[in-house]
Amino acid sequence: MTTSARTKIFGLLAAALVAWVLTVVFDLAPMVLVPLTDRIFGAEIQTGIDPVQLGNIVTLYAAFGLPIAVPFVLIAGYPVWKRSESRGRTHKRDAIWLGATVGLLLGLAFAAYIFVYGLQTMADQDSSFNSWSYGYQMTADGMPTALGWMFQVLDIALTAVTGAAAGLTAWTVASLMEARRRLA
Repeated sequence: MTTSARTKIFGLLAAALVAWVLTVVFDLAPMVLVPLTDRIFGAEIQTGIDPVQLGNIVTLYAAFGLPIAVPFVLIAGYPVWKRSESRGRTHKRDAIWLGATVGLLLGLAFAAYIFVYGLQTMADQDSSFNSWSYGYQMTADGMPTALGWMFQVLDIALTAVTGAAAGLTAWTVASLMEARRRLA
């Protein structure tokens, strides 16, 4: 299915919204799920999930995440979509595959950034950076630990899943718009 520029833009806007929602869900899932699993397994919880804090985080994501997601998806997605379409890749599976590939590349780029930044910190004798999450060390002297790298791999996979969902959304919106246009 060949789509018009207008249809592509609307499809990509919907894809940006889906990518933003999935990012918020994936990022907030540990904050919500860990206390719930603790309750299920009988652990004593010192603090509960603060709904105000969750609302503030979602607002922060909306204020900063959406203004980044929309232009990025439009700028990266439009030329990729046009090129894919010119090569005859216009099916649903092509959109899912292309979205997953773009998401995978984005996740790998972020992991590479973390690695390069970690090397700089590790090589500097006057700096250090350590981080812990849920009581486990994720970063030691600027570089992710084995557990930190496992979480990076999970982030890469989730970014690919987000890309696949965004690709499917863009294709679905474009298909519906083109079908509606043909009927009119």
